[in-house]
Amino acid sequence: AVGCAAWCPGARQQGMGAEQSCCSGGDVRPQSSTLELETSQEGTPREPLPSDPSKGFDRSDFDVVKRDANDATPPSTGPPPSQSSGASRAVPDTVDNAKEKEGEKPSEAALEPVQEGAPEQERPPAETPPQADIGAGQDRSQELFDRAQKLLDDYQVLEAVSALKELPTDKVQEFPDCEKLDDLLRLYSRVGKFCLKTSNTPKLKQGKSVVQRMVGRFSRRASTISEDPTGPWVRAYESSSNGEVDAFLEFFWEGGAKSGWLKLVTYMETPLADAVLPAHEGDTWMDWNTLAVENPTEFGKPRHPLKMKRQLKTKVTVMWKDWFKNESSFLISRYKNEEYGFFVEHIKSLGDDDPDLQPVPKGFTRMETAAYNLWLPTTTKDGKGDACVLVQVSKLDIGVSVPAFLLKQIGKAIAPGIIKSFRDSAKFSLPGSGTQYAKFRQKREADKEGLYSSLDRVQAVGKSKLPGKAGGRVCAERLPDSSIFELP
Repeated sequence: AVGCAAWCPGARQQGMGAEQSCCSGGDVRPQSSTLELETSQEGTPREPLPSDPSKGFDRSDFDVVKRDANDATPPSTGPPPSQSSGASRAVPDTVDNAKEKEGEKPSEAALEPVQEGAPEQERPPAETPPQADIGAGQDRSQELFDRAQKLLDDYQVLEAVSALKELPTDKVQEFPDCEKLDDLLRLYSRVGKFCLKTSNTPKLKQGKSVVQRMVGRFSRRASTISEDPTGPWVRAYESSSNGEVDAFLEFFWEGGAKSGWLKLVTYMETPLADAVLPAHEGDTWMDWNTLAVENPTEFGKPRHPLKMKRQLKTKVTVMWKDWFKNESSFLISRYKNEEYGFFVEHIKSLGDDDPDLQPVPKGFTRMETAAYNLWLPTTTKDGKGDACVLVQVSKLDIGVSVPAFLLKQIGKAIAPGIIKSFRDSAKFSLPGSGTQYAKFRQKREADKEGLYSSLDRVQAVGKSKLPGKAGGRVCAERLPDSSIFELP
């Protein structure tokens, strides 16, 4: 209020004290930067307002006439400016007047004469003290919320996390879809947990408080699931070429259990995008999958390259007889990590309460599905071309207890065919793949959903950065550590 009164000389004239300034709204800018006071008939200017507002304003302040040190003439009262003859002079403002009292020369601009009747000269308004821009901070938070929500709606989960990390910790709690983000990050973390041979949740970088609370919640939930494959993996099959193991099959099966986990790791001399293409294009399964009864059907929300629901019917034929006819309705969730360069797929059966769950076709048995795919870009063995490594962990439920030695024999029998199926289908969009080439290459080049071009970018990043996390070129026996799953 004192500062406001200092800028508002009219406040006292209107009967207001310093605490009741006419600028009570808080604006401390001057209404006029130059004050023109009355002059005496002799042309002697009156004293300007006191420079120290703490002394207050008294009527006598306006009646004091400035005297010369050698002038003993008593003060005189002259007519108001509108009745005086001759030119009036603009009196220096309080700062220049204070300088004059101290013996310094006032600024020339303050002493510049003005013509009678001319408008009062104005200086640029004084700068106001800086104030916190609360509105801008709120706008920034809302902007980041909107960006994160848009990315999350487009299933770009890691990108949404990157947007939220720019917010203060207390603001992140206000993000409307925290629970949805939590669930998606939990699935993402499980893939790293299962595929990279670790029972520990990947650690987060210090300072990433944006999602630490979320990860802490889903880590505790994940650790309570007894079906997690945390025990020792038993190798049932492996193949080598040029002295390097390029594929193997392992299983984790507790004694007496009716279900367990299989892990397949295979190296493919094809770029990541070409390897993903056959399974992604739902209308091509009958061209490569020997177990599919028909191409999978999609249902639920409109198809999205990173999120889709499918129903798949399969059968196993032995001696011209169909022994196992199974159906599975599942959700595919995908994640592109462009910081280290890899691609993640989480495939899980829909729950009975899912509104989109499809009925079981006649003659088929519903089979629970749980699979985790980790696609790692790498280079060919000579380092000249693009390649990739697939790590697939899947749950197998056969309904009966199977001894470990029998599982090993089964693994040896089925592994070569599974590996060959992956490698052959991955080459369909590459030259030299035979009759399938034209159909698959057309889909690769059309790239209607933009997935393949984004995987090309992942390939470029991965083959450059992943070797530093694997201790050398990525291959079936040399995988990166779980730190690649650190949230951005």
